[in-house]
Amino acid sequence: MIINNKDNNNHWKRKNGQIYIAISDNGEGVPENSHEKIFEVFHKEKDNSSGFGLGLHISKKICCHMGGDLVIDSEYKLGARFIMSFAFDKISTSRDS
Repeated sequence: MIINNKDNNNHWKRKNGQIYIAISDNGEGVPENSHEKIFEVFHKEKDNSSGFGLGLHISKKICCHMGGDLVIDSEYKLGARFIMSFAFDKISTSRDS
């Protein structure tokens, strides 16, 4: 998926009633054999990580609850890139109030 509008390493676009946001870094990336496991609750890629293995799991649940998803971009090779999607009609803005 190509996402055009650029703000630092974060990109977004709106298409077919969905908003897509891509967030990337230039670290070592996520091993391909872990792409599905990283969204499991309490999964930590490294044993010495200070996290609890909840962040990606909770983030994916929130995205799904909002009619979208959170996936890792398996084609991105310059670090890790995650793509969040949300159903546009489930997002309220300050102008909606």
